[in-house]
Amino acid sequence: MAPSSGDHAANVPSLSTRTTKHQPTMGLLDAINLLLACIIGSGIFISAKAVLEFSGSYGFSIVVWISCGILCIMGALCYAELGCAYVSSGGDYTYLRVAFGNFVGFLRVWVEVALSRPMIVVLSVLTASNYLVYWFYPTCPAPDRLVKCLSSFLLLIVGFINLTSAKWTNALSAYEILMSDATAVSFAERVWRPLLYIIPIGVTMSCVGAASGNIFTIGQMFNVAGRDGLMPHIFSMKHYETNVPMIAILCELILSFVFLFFMTNIGQLIICVGMINWICILLAAIGLIVLRYKHPDRERPIKIPLPIPILFIISLVVLIGASAIQDVENITTSLLLLATAIPAYIFGVMWKNKPKSFTRQYNSFAIMLQKVFHVVHDEHTD
Repeated sequence: MAPSSGDHAANVPSLSTRTTKHQPTMGLLDAINLLLACIIGSGIFISAKAVLEFSGSYGFSIVVWISCGILCIMGALCYAELGCAYVSSGGDYTYLRVAFGNFVGFLRVWVEVALSRPMIVVLSVLTASNYLVYWFYPTCPAPDRLVKCLSSFLLLIVGFINLTSAKWTNALSAYEILMSDATAVSFAERVWRPLLYIIPIGVTMSCVGAASGNIFTIGQMFNVAGRDGLMPHIFSMKHYETNVPMIAILCELILSFVFLFFMTNIGQLIICVGMINWICILLAAIGLIVLRYKHPDRERPIKIPLPIPILFIISLVVLIGASAIQDVENITTSLLLLATAIPAYIFGVMWKNKPKSFTRQYNSFAIMLQKVFHVVHDEHTD
């Protein structure tokens, strides 16, 4: 007797119940390239202006750069210990959640998803666009509309890449640095003019790589937070063939476009992203010490001397405190932005018994997204 259509449907797993098994596809070279892209990024190509403006002299600006390098090395060592001890996707979201609980973990992923990562991506593509248009407008500012159109094009390219694969000096005067949004090009103009046509390409590659790397990593953070129940479960799903967290990446692209067309001041972007990020990094550094006492027997392939995280924490407290005293308005804005996580956490995580009508509508919307983007639950064992 042939099975009925109902029996056949019962024997075939629906899209909502199918899963995709997580398979790491990044090799050593891929990981190195991703890290280099995220580390170099876009900030170094535009922050020379701000560093010189606030330091006031060449000598002190060099001291600032060296100090920042030492600070970043200490932070990198802290993250190296955390990453080797807690081998899981999600980055510092995972470390904060394990150290301080779900709310602090949610705070980190909320900041990354809603604020930090979209602004970093926009900053990267804006920097790349400013360097590219310098070819056509070497003596005057480029039209803002052109820069935004080019940035939109680069965002689409970066989005396409991430959606289709889971791998993935004294020559200038102080005035020229302060007046230039493309310092490397201004440097080439004074030192060796043929570099004018080479440097924009290199800077663009660096910035696009940084944007792509940031979208890739936030997709993984989204995915893990969805699995942990701190984000809507639709974000924990991946494409059943390419293993890409498509919904998470599309959400970040949409937010990036919103920031692109509403925030035009690069300096403002740097300040907003910097303050919020350093507060969260401070929490991660404190979390390292907390986790040593919370999980003393956990295997740590890399265990740095305790004075390093302590010195790193003290440095961050001083820097954030100095920023708060000097720029009360921006630090207040940053704290208010962080505070938006509180109602989101109460509504999305703490409120368990939501109205059935809301749950029904959400489930219908989630299933529709699954069908449109072919995403399924991710089988993951970490």
